Amino acid sequence: MDMEARRHYRMSKIIATSAIKGAYKIIEKAEHILKDSIKEHGPDQRIEFPNTGYYLPIIYSMTGIAVESFLMLKKYWKKPGNYFHLSF
Repeated sequence: MDMEARRHYRMSKIIATSAIKGAYKIIEKAEHILKDSIKEHGPDQRIEFPNTGYYLPIIYSMTGIAVESFLMLKKYWKKPGNYFHLSF
C-alpha cells in the first residue's frame, strides 16, 4: 500500500470511528428519553404517528416487530452493537 492509500485508509478509519461513537451517544440519549417518558406517561402509553396506522418505521423495517407502546419498545430495545458489524 503506498503512502497516499495509507493516508486515505487512516482518514476513513477516523471518520468511521467518529460516526460510530456518535451513534452510541445518540442511543444513550434515546435510552434516557425513553426512561423519562415511561416515568411521565406510563409504560402502556401508545407510540404511533397520530391518525395513521404506522408504528416506529425504522424498528419495524429492521425487526418486523410493530412497536406500539413504551413497554414494547423497552422489551425489544437493542444496543447499537447488535447492528454495527464493523471492525478495523
